[in-house]
Amino acid sequence: MADSRILQTKEDAARKAEEKRSQIGIEFFNVNTGESRVASTAEHIAAFFNSSDQGPNAHNKQDFGWRLSPETVVELDEIKENPTIMAQIAATYQIPIDDLVDFNVLKYMADKRFREAARVNAAEGKNYTSEYEQRLAEAREKKSEKVADSTEKADNSGKAK
Repeated sequence: MADSRILQTKEDAARKAEEKRSQIGIEFFNVNTGESRVASTAEHIAAFFNSSDQGPNAHNKQDFGWRLSPETVVELDEIKENPTIMAQIAATYQIPIDDLVDFNVLKYMADKRFREAARVNAAEGKNYTSEYEQRLAEAREKKSEKVADSTEKADNSGKAK
């Protein structure tokens, strides 16, 4: 049986490693598997948080081992102790301050990190358009090579008859 795993080039592996290092969001750690993940969307933050010991259903045996990274826990605690920032979060998400929960603070933290990263990229003049266009050209080139190969194979199989 053929090996169905996708083989990565060294360049792909290096790119993925860099992407992992530069991910922006809220970091979670799984105490069951030792795995670390960065949740970068509100939906992923909610999913990981709800699968933790802090989730609303943890008492219903829905704690799947996910925990906020220690640095995130410290930052979360600092923010929750700051009434000015909590009022800002309540105003940002239009939620009464008494109804704010940890998820709202985590979303605020992630949004703040995204804004800071965008500001840094803009200040450094980073524009990822050329990188995207290069990757698009490479993908199109690979597709045209595959089409050419399959056309050549079809032509050769017709000649063999």
